Amino acid sequence: VMIFCSARDITERKKVQKQLTDSETKFRSLYELANDSILLIDPVTYRIIDCNPAAVKLLGYDINSIIGKMPADISPALQADGSISEALSEYYLTKSNEQPFVRYDWLLNKSSTNMINVEISLNKINMNSHGIIQAIIRDLSEKKKHEDEIRMLYNSIEQGPASIVITDTDGTIASYAWVKING
Repeated sequence: VMIFCSARDITERKKVQKQLTDSETKFRSLYELANDSILLIDPVTYRIIDCNPAAVKLLGYDINSIIGKMPADISPALQADGSISEALSEYYLTKSNEQPFVRYDWLLNKSSTNMINVEISLNKINMNSHGIIQAIIRDLSEKKKHEDEIRMLYNSIEQGPASIVITDTDGTIASYAWVKING
């Protein structure tokens, strides 16, 4: 009777597997827990293949209503500047295949039929034969609201009948209406 034994040290392999599992967990957590909405888009078909919970919350759709759509499908027909969403979306997605980083302002439709102003940053990530496009979406609604309020206050001061002087901390006049009236 002969007995053959073979032993192999798999310590290194187990260590690498643990590192890989830890890395996957870390990056999945970054994706799932991100405050910004993230869409993953196929760079060939331009269809959304995944999204994080923040995207589901921002858009108000369930995840199955987002996956498989093209970004133009969750956008109004026209953007704020009058551009056709479908054509402009394809332009930016094509550009993201050619450049490492593309950023632009956009209007998206929420499920409640409201539109929201967002900033979209596209990054091409090389992870398989043709990569993936990561779209990071930031809601600009509050920022736009504050900008509109500031613009309205500025116009009220500039166009108002009263002579109001606004200066910076050094005493430099920042209100041109006062200068026009008083020289």
